[in-house]
Amino acid sequence: MPGFTHTKESDINWNDADNVRRQILEIPAMVSRDEKYQNAMKNSDEQSARLESERALQQVIFAIMADNMELFKQFQDNPSFKKWLSDLVFNLTYNKEGRPYEAPPQEHKPIVYNFEPPQELQMVADE
Repeated sequence: MPGFTHTKESDINWNDADNVRRQILEIPAMVSRDEKYQNAMKNSDEQSARLESERALQQVIFAIMADNMELFKQFQDNPSFKKWLSDLVFNLTYNKEGRPYEAPPQEHKPIVYNFEPPQELQMVADE
């Protein structure tokens, strides 16, 4: 599959890695501003809040699709990446008060994501 590599780290080789990193860092704040998700954090159990987080994440991914088709494609076609991003967003944003997530200031250092697909999934890049 294009854009994938199978190495010890099993990282995705993004075509525009800087843009993808920037957008991934913005996603939790965008999801946490969703009113239904905020309401679920305040008034529902964690599982219900997770469902709202995943719904809001899907909407955010569709909203940024035009700006980054590569990120959208990975989210739609790669279940391991979708789960990793869903877990990341929920873990960063979930709180019982329903407060929006405030992203830390971005520094200009490279960011390394420890995204590792399941062992049974082997991906190779097309050169």
